[in-house]
Amino acid sequence: IRYVLEVYDVADDYTDATPVKDRQVIIKDSYEPVIFDVRLVPNRDYHFVVFADFVAEGSATLSTDDQLKVNGIRHEIGNTLADIKVFNEAINDEAGDAYFASEDIKITNSNAHKNMVLKRPYGKLRVIATDLADLNLNLNPESVTVEYESFNPNAFNAVTGEISGAYTVKNFTTTFVEDVRDNMGDHFYNAGYDAKTYKAPNG
Repeated sequence: IRYVLEVYDVADDYTDATPVKDRQVIIKDSYEPVIFDVRLVPNRDYHFVVFADFVAEGSATLSTDDQLKVNGIRHEIGNTLADIKVFNEAINDEAGDAYFASEDIKITNSNAHKNMVLKRPYGKLRVIATDLADLNLNLNPESVTVEYESFNPNAFNAVTGEISGAYTVKNFTTTFVEDVRDNMGDHFYNAGYDAKTYKAPNG
C-alpha cells in the first residue's frame, strides 16, 4: 500500500502548484498505521492531504527516491495530489480501491501530533440477497450482473475531494464469494439491510 502526503498553505487556497512540503511517500506491505515526520513553520494554517492506494508487490523495498516514482495499480499521481488519473476499467475491482483524507490544521508548536483517518473517495457497491434460504430453491447464484447507466469517473482531486472526467462502463459481472454468502450473520450490514433505500442525487 502506498501512502502519499502533501501539505499546502491555506493562504494559497490549496491551489499553489507546489506543496509547502515536498511530497512524502511511505509504502507498506500490509495494512498498518503510518507516521509522517513533517517540519513546518509554527503559527500558520496548513492543508494536509493524504492519499493511499495499492502498488505492485516489492515496492516497499525500493529506495525513498524510487518510491516517489512508483505508480499505483489503478492510479497515476501527477505533479500533485490534485491530479490523480484513475484507471478503473472494472468497477468494484478490489485493486482499484483507494483511501484519502484532507484537513486544515494550524501548527502551533514543533511537537504537534495529528491523527488522520482515511476514507474511500468513491463508493463501493455491494449486492446482497437476504432471502435465498427462505426460497428453498436449493440453488445458489453463481454471478450477478450490474448494469450501469452513467459514466465512471477517471480523475480524482484529493486536495479538494472532487472526482471528474468520465468514460462509459455499461456492464460489469462479478462472482459471489461462497464465504460471504454463507456467513451473512457475521456482517454488520445484515440486520435491517432491506429497510434502507438509496436514491441517486439526480433522482
